[in-house]
Amino acid sequence: MSKRLAGFTLIVPLALLTALSGCLSPPPPPPEAVLAGDWSLTAPETDLSNLMLRFDENGALTLVVYKIGDSATLFQTSPVATSDVNGDAVAIVATFDGNSLSFVGTLDGNTIDGRITTTITSGSLILVIDDGPATMTRL
Repeated sequence: MSKRLAGFTLIVPLALLTALSGCLSPPPPPPEAVLAGDWSLTAPETDLSNLMLRFDENGALTLVVYKIGDSATLFQTSPVATSDVNGDAVAIVATFDGNSLSFVGTLDGNTIDGRITTTITSGSLILVIDDGPATMTRL
């Protein structure tokens, strides 16, 4: 094989690889990525004074911290959860340590107004909210 042909067979694949790598971009983030960060969830008509939810860069729930009145603060670092964002509609369903949470709301910037259904138990404290108003606010 001539030196010219050998050089050509090396240059063409490299040029194609360079061109293709420029065309390949990472996939866009999922719609749930708008949830990334920490959110405070409050339900004003209940004893649920503060529930903090942390979402990773893809909108997956990774941490739940909740307070029940002045009696208890609980941390859950591995909730089993799904989050779904479709336009401005947000749905979050989670279970952790035998507790459950379902929130459905409408995203408006750094606030999500909606409804919560939850059962949270901590020792002798049991909090049940059945389709009550709630607001999530980005921290």
